[in-house]
Amino acid sequence: MAPRVFRLDGAADMARALGAFGDLLGLAVLESAGDEARVTTSRRPDGRWSLVAFEPLVGTGPVPTRIADLPEFLGQLHEAAGDSVPGPFGGGFVGALSYDLGVRGEHLDLPADPLGTPPIVGGLYVDFCVLDHLEDRAWLVLAESPGDGRAALGERELRYKTAWQMAEPREAGSIQPRGPLLRHSPSALHQERIEAVRAAIGRGDCYQANLAHRFSRALDAAPLDLYLELRAVNPAPYMAYLVWDDEGRPARGVDAHAAGGALLSASPELLLACEGRELRTRPIKGTAARGSDPEADFYAAQA
Repeated sequence: MAPRVFRLDGAADMARALGAFGDLLGLAVLESAGDEARVTTSRRPDGRWSLVAFEPLVGTGPVPTRIADLPEFLGQLHEAAGDSVPGPFGGGFVGALSYDLGVRGEHLDLPADPLGTPPIVGGLYVDFCVLDHLEDRAWLVLAESPGDGRAALGERELRYKTAWQMAEPREAGSIQPRGPLLRHSPSALHQERIEAVRAAIGRGDCYQANLAHRFSRALDAAPLDLYLELRAVNPAPYMAYLVWDDEGRPARGVDAHAAGGALLSASPELLLACEGRELRTRPIKGTAARGSDPEADFYAAQA
């Protein structure tokens, strides 16, 4: 599927990109936000690129439910010579893998996911928009012949370029709460879990644990509006947006009742990045002790 790259006029504006492409089926966003200092000063800025992908391939079969089936699913993408694509993503799978996939086959007595989230959600994307925050430029990347019955390259180029040229910055719509904020683990129970983890660390069973508890609240709001509000109040270098139907396939996120589920992420932390044969990780938790003053913190950060 040969990629073709088209320069878009104007700056690398995520609000404009969401205004242009936010209503399309299967909108998926990987965004670098709120990290301008590192973008402009780092030799290898993690906050440089953002991706807005849409209208994934159709006819590729259901999203797999086992991680072992992912290679066959991804194998439906066929590489072909084309234009050089800016950024780290040249087309492929955009989605999310649940933590439960990592323990399948281990026969662990784990509670069921109370939300019923599919183990793998997402799709195969060959049409997308790339934003370069370092150079402040944007591109449209389209597959020349995806083979799934979508419109010809020239027709899609005209349609998406027109959408970009006519787009107004997307703003969050109405978000109305329905009912109270619910805490699903009582305070006393959560404290018991904390003490249990501390005891396990003391015995040497583990050295750290990610102990979380769930809050929920019913809302009248579209997933995309919630994402726009999230990026406004908590911009982060690793943000993500993805919406799926009841079977884990990409869906539309502009209707408050259209999606089976949605993922909205605003993380400050890089877990793992792969560039060629090089892997990088940049954890935050527990990497260095706080010093007694800002100067000590500065030297610890440089170590």
